[in-house]
Amino acid sequence: MDTAGFLVLLLSSSFLFEGNCLDDSGQKSESSELSTFDIESVLRQMSAALSAQQVEIRHLQEGIRHLQEGIRHLQQENKVEIRHLQQENKATRTEVDSLQTEVDSLQNNDKAQEAALERLQTSSSVTEHKVEALTHDKTVRQVAFSTALVESVSQYFGPSVETTLVYKHVITNTGNAYNPHTGIFTAPVRGVYHFQVHMLESIGGYTGFVSLVKNGSKMVAAREDQSSGNGSSSTSMSVLLEAGDVVYVVLWSNARIFDDKNHYNTFSGHLLFTV
Repeated sequence: MDTAGFLVLLLSSSFLFEGNCLDDSGQKSESSELSTFDIESVLRQMSAALSAQQVEIRHLQEGIRHLQEGIRHLQQENKVEIRHLQQENKATRTEVDSLQTEVDSLQNNDKAQEAALERLQTSSSVTEHKVEALTHDKTVRQVAFSTALVESVSQYFGPSVETTLVYKHVITNTGNAYNPHTGIFTAPVRGVYHFQVHMLESIGGYTGFVSLVKNGSKMVAAREDQSSGNGSSSTSMSVLLEAGDVVYVVLWSNARIFDDKNHYNTFSGHLLFTV
């Protein structure tokens, strides 16, 4: 119950008390006067307390006004700071966007430079391949060899079983297509080649008989057969060879030939043209 309610209740009680304290003559008794004095004292105390509370309320209201003003100031300051932060954030975003644009531009430039470099590398690789092809073509077009059976000693070959002749004395071997250790010529490129074989029959009534062989198949032959003295013979052919095909000379079985430093027995060939 607040002070005003309590005061109303107290006044009501006082009037009731006064009514009950009348004597038979209708006059107030002495106890009634005393009660009135007590009520006035209480009312004065309550009035003083009420005044004190009002003063306290005014102080509280004043404090509330100060707090509200402080809150308004803080809100205003916060609004200003928020605006500043928003402006700074906008400027930062603008700067970030500018930097991102610059980064994108640099990345695009890098990609363009990488693409240009790849094109240059591809072009360089193509050029290198062309140069290699031209060099190889020039090299393979330069194929020629000429050989003889022996270096300087006199030597008979045969009679025996069919034998591949190894021409050890190399006069020329442009392109290195002839192997002096096996007597075999290997075509480095597809083309038409021309080969020649010269043979000297040995003294003693033996037959001289040699053949040009391609990949194991006899193509052409040279033969000389007489009862006394020496006789010579030769053969040649032009043939289409694939790269890797081989050509060599075989001495037939029971045939015999002779060679010395004069190089009567020769095996030669060269590339006519590529195909």
